[in-house]
Amino acid sequence: MKDIKIFVTGFMISMALVTGCNPSSKEAKPPPFTSQETSKLETLTQRVEHDGLIPLSKLDTPMILKKGEEAYYVVTGVALFEEKISRKSTRGEGIGLSIRLIKGVTLHPSLFQSHPVIGKEMMKIDEGKLVITNKRIVFMGTSKDLAAEYKKILGVTPNAEGFQIEREGRKTEELLKMTDPVTPLVYITYIINHLSDS
Repeated sequence: MKDIKIFVTGFMISMALVTGCNPSSKEAKPPPFTSQETSKLETLTQRVEHDGLIPLSKLDTPMILKKGEEAYYVVTGVALFEEKISRKSTRGEGIGLSIRLIKGVTLHPSLFQSHPVIGKEMMKIDEGKLVITNKRIVFMGTSKDLAAEYKKILGVTPNAEGFQIEREGRKTEELLKMTDPVTPLVYITYIINHLSDS
């Protein structure tokens, strides 16, 4: 199992696989949880650590599970965002020329060459359900599915609307937005540390 450092203090929950990322460093920023979310975070974390998790029945699981796999939590209304390269605007370089037509009339045309400004942004790809099991995090969308095995997850970064997942072998990050990101984060943290075989 990969070593996981978990910090739950005040307004902060930070998880990092030990791959050069140190949550206690100055670069680490606490997710912008409200006081109500922080209270829920601490209460739920204590309850889960004390009581553990109860797997869902197969009837309550919206997917076919693998051998030895159990589902523990399902979230509806989840939006999947992926990092994409976008052309946001253009810049131009102009060269003005003065051409005398007749006495008292001068034309000033300009040669303009545009250059695309390329940037990166998180773009919405699909919307669907999020299923958290003891082996992976699964997004089931209307047109696209995503399955991230815990052993291939390099990092999970919480934010105000959800959390980003950084996976091994994938250059771009994926963002899952949902109404309540606190509960899934607590479940994922517990599963990685106690139930998964990563």
